[in-house]
Amino acid sequence: MSYQEASSIKTTEQYPKDQLVKVNTIIADLAKGKAAQEKYDAAIKAGDDAFTAKDYTTALTSYKEAQSLKPSEPYPTNKIAEVNRALDAIEKGKAKEQQYKDLVAKGDKLMASKDYKMAKSAFQDALLIKATEQYPKAKIAEIDGLMKKGTTTTTATDTKNNKDDFKSVLAQKYPEGITEESGRENNAKVTRRIVVRGNEGHMYVKKETSFGAIYYFKDDTPITEQEYIRNTEVENN
Repeated sequence: MSYQEASSIKTTEQYPKDQLVKVNTIIADLAKGKAAQEKYDAAIKAGDDAFTAKDYTTALTSYKEAQSLKPSEPYPTNKIAEVNRALDAIEKGKAKEQQYKDLVAKGDKLMASKDYKMAKSAFQDALLIKATEQYPKAKIAEIDGLMKKGTTTTTATDTKNNKDDFKSVLAQKYPEGITEESGRENNAKVTRRIVVRGNEGHMYVKKETSFGAIYYFKDDTPITEQEYIRNTEVENN
C-alpha cells in the first residue's frame, strides 16, 4: 500500500502525509539532478566541439556554464585554463605579427628615404620575429648591394679620413674616460658607451632586442661581448 492510499483511507493520520511529502521531495530532487546532469553534459559537449573547432570564445562560455552547474568537477576548470592559454597565445601571435609589419613598414620608409643603415636595422629586427620570411632578407640583400655600390666611389683615403673625423668629434664632444648613454631604437634597448683617450674617441654600442638577441658594436663594426666589456668596463692605463 502506498502512502497516498494510506492517507486516503485514514485522512486524519499525519504520518502517511509526511512520508508522501518526503517521497515527492526525493522524486523532485532526482528529476532536478537529472536535468542538471543533462545540462552539464550538453555544456561539456558544446565546449569540446567548439574547442576542437578552435572557436575558443564559444568553448569558454560553454565550459563556464558547465562549471557553474558542477563547481566541484575538475574537467571544466581544466578546460577553461587550456582555453585561456590558447587565447593568450593567439594574442601574443597577433602582437608579434603587428610588430613584424610595423618594422617592415619602417624599413621600407627608411629605404625610400635612402637611410640604408637604419632601414637594414629595421629589416634585421623584423627577421628576429619571423626568421623564415623572405621579404626582409631580400631587402637586406638589396641594401647591402646599394651600400656596397656607394662605397666603391669612396677612396680608401676618404674612408680613413671619415673615421678619423668621427673619432676626433667624439673626443671633442665627450670628456676623457667613459660616458654612458641609453635609449631605444627599433624596439631595442640601446646602450652607448663613448670611450675617450686623449684626442681619440670610440663609440661602443650594446643593442638588446625585445626578442632576446643582443648585439655589440665598436664604431658601427660588430664586436664580441668580451671586447665590449673589456674596452668599456675596465679603465685602461
